[in-house]
Amino acid sequence: MDSINYLAKHISKLNEIFKNTYLNHIHILTNCDFQFSFSKSSLGSIIISLNQVKPFVELTKEKYLFNNQNSFFFRIKPKLLNAKLLSIELINDDNIVCFSFLKTTDTYDKFNYKLYVELFKNNTNIILTNNDIILDAIHLKGFETKRPIMPQTKYLLPTNERIKKEIYESKVDNFILSYIASIETKYLDNKYSVLKKSLKSKIKSLSNKIEKVSKDKEEAVSNLEYRYVGDYLLTNYEENKYINEYKIDGKTYVNSTFLPLDQFIQKCYKTYKKAKQTIKISDEYIINSLNEKSYLESLLSSLQFFKEEDYIETFIELDKLGYIKNKKTVKKKDIPSFKPYYVIFNNVKIGFGKNSSQNDYLTFKEAKKDYYFLHIFKDHGPHVVIFSSNFNNEIKEFASELALYLSSNVVGEVLFAQIKNVKKGTKEGQVNILKYETFNITKFKYDINSYLINAKRF
Repeated sequence: MDSINYLAKHISKLNEIFKNTYLNHIHILTNCDFQFSFSKSSLGSIIISLNQVKPFVELTKEKYLFNNQNSFFFRIKPKLLNAKLLSIELINDDNIVCFSFLKTTDTYDKFNYKLYVELFKNNTNIILTNNDIILDAIHLKGFETKRPIMPQTKYLLPTNERIKKEIYESKVDNFILSYIASIETKYLDNKYSVLKKSLKSKIKSLSNKIEKVSKDKEEAVSNLEYRYVGDYLLTNYEENKYINEYKIDGKTYVNSTFLPLDQFIQKCYKTYKKAKQTIKISDEYIINSLNEKSYLESLLSSLQFFKEEDYIETFIELDKLGYIKNKKTVKKKDIPSFKPYYVIFNNVKIGFGKNSSQNDYLTFKEAKKDYYFLHIFKDHGPHVVIFSSNFNNEIKEFASELALYLSSNVVGEVLFAQIKNVKKGTKEGQVNILKYETFNITKFKYDINSYLINAKRF
């Protein structure tokens, strides 16, 4: 189907739905995504997206509870809110959608406004006019450009054929549907960007410290040989008493400070003891730091699936653990923060956590001993539990894909064990597996994201 013909039919459909209704709300979702809600709200609303990949105008039934600031819409809201939508049209068989409004003021003055939405890739714009005179625009362009867009100038349609008809390539596809579904995620990602930065910074810091401590441990391991140097010199004291270089098993050791031999022997034993202690401390530090790093990496990879309440709960958890200071005022919620999420697949409940407290509660409070626990093999990720002891291979595959997807992986091995073989680790959310199998996923069969969108907590 010709893209412009499709767009014309699409806009015609929107016109049929919203013509002669009133514009009730304008929501600024992101810096390039806007939602227009009309008096026929039960039919949905219109999303206008100026994204650079594929800008679009689309009907949606998504409801967003957030609203950002945008100076352009702040300026035009008084002119358009509560205005009657006269029509939605495609202009000149081009990628330009025109919303025509009639605004009646409190003093019964009437104004005809047109809102032009230009859906040109890398050259999008929204322009408000009155009697073809530009009042305002998201992107103003000066008189030195080929097509000036300035207040109090006449609005001119583009004449560059290269620009025309290049954007709306096909009918509504998965890109547009996925994009609309991801708008809230983008908003939350921006709102809580400080959390992502804090996690990345802490992970980087831990990685650097682990690397440094590992080098210190390597040096300490090499110093363990000084025990044998001390033993050798003590055994062969007389023949080495008056020299400062000692050849032992083909290797030369130098008493560079010219200490008496008995003092140099004591120094060798001290070096050995210090090395042994350093190795012990380093091993403990590396193990704890790797566990800490794995926990933070698991949180970081899960952020893309977070809702606002998950961010708030994570701030509380990280504040409690001493990673960050939570300055946000948290309202009391109906659902406790430790409650995990659930999806239903083939009439079987499958649970998963988004943070340590949810993982811990899911595995050790909610799950029965004969249920099954899943986790990405030898990597960080959330707990997944199949709430059944008797299920088919499809459910096992779905749960395995869910564990991988929540860990930001598309292929890999998934650990699979009965709950009775899963024991608590030293920290919340950590586990020790006594007996398990692994299940390998090479290609996803299921649309995991569509299930995550409908995940519930109860």
